[in-house]
Amino acid sequence: MGKKPKTENTALPRSAPDYERNFRPLFERTRDAVFLIDLDGRFIAANRNAASLLGYDPDELVGVRAVNFVAPDERQEARANLQRLLDGQELPPYERRMITKAGTPVQTEIDAVVVRDVDGTPLHVQSIVRDICARKAEEQQRRLMVEGLSAVTGEDFFRTMVRHFAAALGVRTAFVAEFLDDRGKRARTIAFLRFGEFTRNIEYDVEGTPCGTVLQGKVRIYPEAVQELFPGDRDLAELNAVSYLGLPLRDSQRRAVIGHLVAIHDGPLSPELADDSLLKIFASRAGAEVERRRIEEQLLQARKMESVSLLAGGIAHDFNNLLMGILGNISLARDRIDSSDRAHRLLREAERAVDRAKRLTQQLLTLSKGGAPIRRATSVSKLVRESTELALSGTNVRAEYVFPPKLWSADVDRGQIGQVIENLVINAVQAMPQGGVIRIVADNVTLGSGRGDSLEPGDYVRLEIRDQGPGIPLENLGRIFDPYFTTKEDGTGLGLTTSYAIVTKHGGKLEVHPVSGGGSNFVVHIPGHEREPEDISLPGKVRFLDGPRRILFMDDEEMVRAVVEEMLTRLGYEVELATDGEDAIEKYREAHLDGIPFDAVILDLTVRGGLGGKDGMRRLIDIDPNAVGIVCSGYSDDPVMAEFEQYGFQGRISKPFVATTLSETLASVLDD
Repeated sequence: MGKKPKTENTALPRSAPDYERNFRPLFERTRDAVFLIDLDGRFIAANRNAASLLGYDPDELVGVRAVNFVAPDERQEARANLQRLLDGQELPPYERRMITKAGTPVQTEIDAVVVRDVDGTPLHVQSIVRDICARKAEEQQRRLMVEGLSAVTGEDFFRTMVRHFAAALGVRTAFVAEFLDDRGKRARTIAFLRFGEFTRNIEYDVEGTPCGTVLQGKVRIYPEAVQELFPGDRDLAELNAVSYLGLPLRDSQRRAVIGHLVAIHDGPLSPELADDSLLKIFASRAGAEVERRRIEEQLLQARKMESVSLLAGGIAHDFNNLLMGILGNISLARDRIDSSDRAHRLLREAERAVDRAKRLTQQLLTLSKGGAPIRRATSVSKLVRESTELALSGTNVRAEYVFPPKLWSADVDRGQIGQVIENLVINAVQAMPQGGVIRIVADNVTLGSGRGDSLEPGDYVRLEIRDQGPGIPLENLGRIFDPYFTTKEDGTGLGLTTSYAIVTKHGGKLEVHPVSGGGSNFVVHIPGHEREPEDISLPGKVRFLDGPRRILFMDDEEMVRAVVEEMLTRLGYEVELATDGEDAIEKYREAHLDGIPFDAVILDLTVRGGLGGKDGMRRLIDIDPNAVGIVCSGYSDDPVMAEFEQYGFQGRISKPFVATTLSETLASVLDD
């Protein structure tokens, strides 16, 4: 359309000049484009806005058929509309694509009427034409946003949403990301559209970037020169960023910012986008999906832990019974050999090997559902230092501590939380085979409600254990706490899983974050308080007993009964054995009636298909309120083991054990 279309006759009707002469001021000053078309469909006049719309001078349009300026695929409909008007029909405003002198299409809305003389004779057609390109673009933008909002849930939602979000704004780079900790220091993309193509997700520090400003909870738009405002953000340069739009994503209670939705453009963006209500609705839906995704991940982890706990508990119980037979017989054999004998040393090494196996079963037991922490008010500072130094003993790694002057205490199971610290420190040591420094930072924090994570509001002790290793590959981050997942050739895949379970059972949270430039940062939250920690009393001396004592020992495993009978006999006790709770109750009743009662009863907690120690002890107390009971179990973390006195027992002993441990336990409960 670079030159004027051909015409057959450029003569104008007499009425057109009269019309123009009478209404020229209004004709030219209206903001709309106005065309006058004769009854043959040719332009007879056009105001300046009309000519500007099509890119012509006004006189270039006169005498040219109007249909020549209509998009080819719409010309037939244009002719039909003209005929309807001339036939006396009224047409509502309609849309039409017109072609400019440069050949580009312009979306327009046309309101056309027939102008008649006083006698009703048609003179010409008046068309008021509006450029609706901006309106159509906005409608398209909103349509894309609505489509994005109605996308399916899950990972498909995030990709669909980001693609529509980018298309609506006319940008090629956009992403949705979630913050990885309650402080919002790091974020991870969930769907990342880079230059029009989806790419792998990344983690990044938000401090010093425009994303960091979104954490304050407000829409942030930098219409231009964003690189100059954030010179330290190298990603902006890689993305050719000129402008930036960031929308905060909030949790369902709209209290915590849990992520952000970002558009990055290589040109300017309109500042008015900051007030776009539909964009905010868009961000609200995205926030709901991020929160749902977090909850699903937590539930998935909980299901994994629950399924493995069922397996772990049974394995650990049976394994501890086997270890009881092995360790008991080894200790009995070692006691019969002179300490200078080489066999004594070999048996001692065998005991150490069994002790390592015992620690493995302890990890399995911690994973089981029955693992209840035995909580005491504890100095976290002291526990962390002691556990760390123990784990670092003999390594080429040292620890650097950054603690506040008054770190809060915590009600924890010292053994279990100590195990968590040891596991995390050992993991850090293994990540630095050439040596290095582990930085351990502790702080007192108070968390409010509505942060979008699993922690309840309250006071916590926060620990960060950071190493200088190569870091954890992004693809492994989601599996790092999975049972049996390991990247080490000699690893069991239980250390971090056990640590996760322990911290969760304490009402806390364990997370891991990569560190910029390498390394990993494990973050532990444990409920804390300002109360003074309890003193840890040292164990007293073994108290030896005068005179013979009668012991009833119950266990459903023949191998365990045999080795414990040998231990008790060697310790000078008279022993009677029972295979289950019913057997133990019957033998205890008979001895009580015969006037030769047992001084103590040792009951196995779990008996498959029979009466166990908990119910057995209750029935023994019905027979003899003064019965002295010791609960024995391979489930060392069972609630009955943790709070044995509440179930009528005077003592407890965990399998596997050696004769010395058995002697100390009996001495403590038989002390007059």
